[in-house]
Amino acid sequence: MKVNLTNQGEFQRQAFAQDGFRFVDSTFIQPAGETYVCIYILSAATNVTTTSNVGDALGGVDLLAGMIIYGDLKTVSVGTGTMLAYIA
Repeated sequence: MKVNLTNQGEFQRQAFAQDGFRFVDSTFIQPAGETYVCIYILSAATNVTTTSNVGDALGGVDLLAGMIIYGDLKTVSVGTGTMLAYIA
């Protein structure tokens, strides 16, 4: 993945999305129908919520930086902190 780190934040986020990643924070609005296979916690995250296509759910948990969540994830949200979600 190649990203020009001298770009402004929005351009960096666009580049991540083009490479299959979504930058997720409290302002994230998930595009309709998008699913994810992996979520990487960039900075300590609170109130992380996600559901999967097979009915599993993770609701309102706090996660430390460096943790990874795998699955067929259909919804993703976070109260505070940042995450990267890899698009399926």
